[in-house]
Amino acid sequence: YPCSDDEAIVFAALQLQISSGNFDPNRKTIEYSSSSSSFLTFLRWKNYLPPSLHKNVKKFEEKIIRDYKKLAGMTEQTARYRYTQL
Repeated sequence: YPCSDDEAIVFAALQLQISSGNFDPNRKTIEYSSSSSSFLTFLRWKNYLPPSLHKNVKKFEEKIIRDYKKLAGMTEQTARYRYTQL
């Protein structure tokens, strides 16, 4: 489904909230890569962005994290609902 860059950012932030809960920069997962300190890199950002944005992830990373932080406290159910409303 085609979407704007702004919509892709919101979709990515909501997907992170659904799959990972509240933002935690210290979260350690099996996906953690010591070669990069990027939060989205260790969460495998390619799972959260459409292929058309993979080359420009650095451009969007800050915006996605900003929006993701704003979702703190949102339940998974509410995030799923908002995702379907976009």
